[in-house]
Amino acid sequence: MKIMFLTRTLDPGGAERQLTILSKSFYRSEHQVTILVCYANGPLQKELEDAGVSVISLNKRGRWDILVFLFRLFAVLRKVKPSILHGYLVFPNILTALAKPFFPSIRMDR
Repeated sequence: MKIMFLTRTLDPGGAERQLTILSKSFYRSEHQVTILVCYANGPLQKELEDAGVSVISLNKRGRWDILVFLFRLFAVLRKVKPSILHGYLVFPNILTALAKPFFPSIRMDR
């Protein structure tokens, strides 16, 4: 199963640590796991990549980078075609809700 997680950063925090543990566990269970991050190069990114988890940065450039950022998000969703998209924390949850009408075949969870 293709599982995709969406999070703001991979800075060390409670939700990010939980996401790291969960992603590595799913990957060991032979699921294809991808993590989308709004901002790249968080400290947990290398740990995930070393474990085999794919990390894709959406290269958000700041607070007002919305439309171009959404196009990048939608392009990745079209390319990867995940079975599940799960948002972590408030902003990623809003993004999954915005994406749902455009990708009805992807199960989305917030």
